[in-house]
Parts: sequence; structure tokens; C-alpha cells
Amino acid sequence: MFGVFTQPGTLAVIPAGGSRISPVFIRYLRKAFGAGTRTQFLARPDIEARFAGLPIDDQSVLNWLNELEARTEIIVYVADEEPNEWTRVCIRQADSVLLLAGASSSFRLNLSEELALSVHSPSTVRLILVHDNRSAMVSGTAKWLNERPHVVHHHHVALEDESDIQSLVRFISGEARGFVAAGGGSLGCTHLGVYKAFVDAGARFDYLGGTSSGAAMMAGFARGLDADEIDRGTHNIFIKSRAFRRPTLPHFALLDHKVFDRALRAEYSDVLIEDLWLPFFALSTNLSSRQPHVHRRGKLWQAVRASGSIPGVLPPFFTADGDMLVDGGIMNNLPLEQMKELKTGPNVVVSLESGGPQKYHIDYDRIPGAAELTLAWLNPFGRASLPKVPNVIHVIAASMLAHRPHDIAIGEEDVLVYPPVSSTISFMDWSRHSELFSETYDWTIRWIAERLRQNDPGVQAVLGTSEWSL
Repeated sequence: MFGVFTQPGTLAVIPAGGSRISPVFIRYLRKAFGAGTRTQFLARPDIEARFAGLPIDDQSVLNWLNELEARTEIIVYVADEEPNEWTRVCIRQADSVLLLAGASSSFRLNLSEELALSVHSPSTVRLILVHDNRSAMVSGTAKWLNERPHVVHHHHVALEDESDIQSLVRFISGEARGFVAAGGGSLGCTHLGVYKAFVDAGARFDYLGGTSSGAAMMAGFARGLDADEIDRGTHNIFIKSRAFRRPTLPHFALLDHKVFDRALRAEYSDVLIEDLWLPFFALSTNLSSRQPHVHRRGKLWQAVRASGSIPGVLPPFFTADGDMLVDGGIMNNLPLEQMKELKTGPNVVVSLESGGPQKYHIDYDRIPGAAELTLAWLNPFGRASLPKVPNVIHVIAASMLAHRPHDIAIGEEDVLVYPPVSSTISFMDWSRHSELFSETYDWTIRWIAERLRQNDPGVQAVLGTSEWSL
């Protein structure tokens, strides 16, 4: 989708919009690269000092640059503020480009960017929006992206510390850490325990993605909430608001989606995915195109709503372009493939398997028809005599979960986690959300410790260390 990743040997940093290149950003970037690579930073004064009197594009200068690239792991070319000859050399020498902008500056495309975008493929260009502080909310990203529609990746970087730049370097180096969360109705609450356990163990994730309830949990983390806050939000949506206990006339769906929509919007507000500090995607199924639909822009709550639109239970979500979207689990309940299209590096992949085959000892002939069922419902004592047949929501959910990929493309540094779930907790049993969260956290802490004792390369890669212990 976005091309095959190759680690750049040369990187150009050029100013975007009406910005100047931040010296603080360059200082942090130099430090982050220097920690683990042989990296050389070059600006125009470095060339002029070495080749006094020669023009920047002189062949002897270009030959020296090519020789330096051959013996240096990464060269970072720092362009000038204007599109002069040095800036053009930086762009042409580079394998990939960072378009660096102050988030509050003019977003209009400048001449240096136009040249970079004409030379480089979209997959090798990243837009970096720099902020002085990590504020609670970011705004205005959409106008930057709309002005640069072919730029695939963008990052928000706060200069109050080095964490965002360290994450950026992992993306550039092909070592970005992802968390991929499967759908599974109320069982998705287990993702809170797994995520919290890995973070407490020292993991710092760079990209989050998921399907259905997995997308909902990851959306909370991408928005900056912690596991306890997301657990409280889950309570507000499914217990306090009773969002999945609001039946309606079964014309469009079984449940009143308005209640669910209001509850989602109350928890996620109108924040846009592109304004999140942490990159995020949700996966839904596009019935119009019959293809997976990856949500990377737009309102966060709408992406969660589309990704969790269980057919028959909730109406589909319809986009402004006329696409009909339903639950992503129909096509891919575990979107590792989509994560690997967006970045390279280790991933924690959490699959929600059931506890094995489940038998239903039901006498089929005792399932009543319409008239008999109506009489039973009108008689308060008649309902108790009805056979214990799973309801329609349970059957729809079980049908979706039955479609699972046989082969998950787990890489050598990926970590596949199957948290145990009690067979007494059903797909729609949201009342036990905190129990799932707590028990999965305790199990995952023990699981990580055991994997580290076994020198598991995936867990070590995700944690970024080979010497961590509980």
C-alpha cells in the first residue's frame, strides 16, 4: 500500500510551510541518532569550511558526499531556510525527507517542499509538526495534510522532552513499536491489562491500531488516557449509559445507535485522529468497495463507531463519500497486516481466542415459532419455559468471531499474546470489564517475566532492552 520500507542511509531536513528549522529539534535529533548509530549531520557551513571557494554543487563536493555516505551509517542533511543550491543538494542526496514545521506557522506549501515532493515518493516523506509543549489537545493538523495530500506519514513532536523525537527516530530506523488489538466485544477489555503491563515493564509504543473493541481501547490510549481512565469510560458507555441494552424497532438494526453514538462522543469528544500525539488507526469493513477500510483521519469517535458496527446489531456507518462501513472483524479481526503497511518494527499483537469449542445442548424442535413465542412473552411465567437458545446478538457475534485468519504474519520480533479469558464471560458481558482488565494485567506481568527469562527476542525488542526484570 505504501511501499516496502528500507532504512534510509541519508535523510534531509527541510523547512515546511512558513517555518524555520528549529535548532532545538536538530539538537535532540542528533542526540537520539547518536545513541545507537554512526551518524553525521551536515549543514551548508560544514561544506563551506571544508571546500572554501567552491560552489556547493561542484563535482568534487558531490564526490566527497558520496564517499562519506558509503562509510557512514546515516547522514542527516540540514537544509537552508530558502530553496538555494544547498537545499537542492540536500533533497537530491537524501533517501528520505523530513518536512519540519512549527505547528503554529503558515501551513502553505513552500518551494523547497515542492521540489522534495517532486523528487521523492510519498512513502519516503514525513511531515513533522513541532510544538513547544505537549498540550492536552492539538488542532489544525488537517490544513497541513490537506495542503500536502500525498504525504503519507505525519508526526507531532513536543520539544519539552526527547520522547517524541526518540519515537520519530524509531520510525526512521524501522524500529517503531506497535500494538495491534483484536476485536471481541466485551473481551476487548483485556487489551487494557496487556497494554498496561507492557508499559509498566518499560515499553513505549509508537503506533496503535485495532479492530472493533480493540480499536476502541487503542483510541483511548492514543488520546492520552491511561488504562484506568479507559476502564471508567467503558463503564460509562456500557453500564451507565446501557448503550448495548437499548433495543429499537428492528428496521435498521436491533439496537438504538443514537444512545451508543452519544456515549462514544461523550468519551472521545470531537478530537481528530490526525491531531493525536500518538499515531493510531482503526479498521472497518467497507461494504461499498468490499475492501478493508483503514481510518487514519477524521473524528476519532466515528472511526471507533465504524470499526465496531456489528451487522444487524447496529446500523452501518456511512461516510460523506457514500461508503457503507461495518465491523472490521468481518474481513480482518487482527489488523497486523495494516500495521505492517504503516511502519516497520516490533509489534505486540493481542488475539482474543475463545476457550475452545462450545456446545449448545438445545432441542431444535423446542424452539418456538412466532405465535408460540408471542404467547410465552405475554405470560410472565411462560418465559421461563423457553429453551435457552443464544439470542440474536450472541449468534451474530459468534458468527463474526468464527472468521479468523489461519496464519498471522508474525515477524521474528513480534509478540503474539493470547490472554486467557474465563469461559463464563460472554462477548456481550460488559458488566465484568474491570475484572477482565485486572486479571489480564496480573497474567501479562507474569507472562512478560517468563518470556524475559527465556530471552524472548520479541519481548526484548518491544521493551527496548535485553536486561529488564520484574
